[in-house]
Amino acid sequence: MLDPSHPAFRRWALFAHSYLLYTKRVERALAPWDLSLPQYLTLFFLRGATAPVTPSLLASYLTQEAQSVTSLLQRMESRTFVQRAPHPEDGRSIVVEICDEGRRALDECVDVVFREVVDFFSPLPEESQIDLEDMLRVLRDQAAESLGLDIEKLDYATRRVERDPDMFARAQDIRDAFVRVR
Repeated sequence: MLDPSHPAFRRWALFAHSYLLYTKRVERALAPWDLSLPQYLTLFFLRGATAPVTPSLLASYLTQEAQSVTSLLQRMESRTFVQRAPHPEDGRSIVVEICDEGRRALDECVDVVFREVVDFFSPLPEESQIDLEDMLRVLRDQAAESLGLDIEKLDYATRRVERDPDMFARAQDIRDAFVRVR
């Protein structure tokens, strides 16, 4: 039986609580737009996609089952945030595209979410943030591998954001402003 005083249990509890509390903060920040975190992440992912995004690629990024993504997309389509269309190269498949309304909603709330992200990590010095990122990547990759998930698909969004100059510049501006205020 697992001893609750074991260091691994304490670390897991701290990790889980940190994640859940941060998620709650972001969900509260998104409340004025009536967006859930998965809806926001979907819009964020689609906004700068450099290739067609299939529902299965989206499911991998969101680490959700295909059925959950189908329900998510139905709700988002009803708000005209996204649309499903035939795949341009594979007639048997469909792609998910962001619509003008989804782009507008994302543009309105992305700065609020970036502020939450910056604020969440702000207690840690930059070196510690880099170390944490490296450690989290090891844990994420091990967990993804144990579930048979494609790590490349998980990394796709990060690489895309780093290449999206507008999104990266907005994030940097928010971070710089936050650091000046503190």
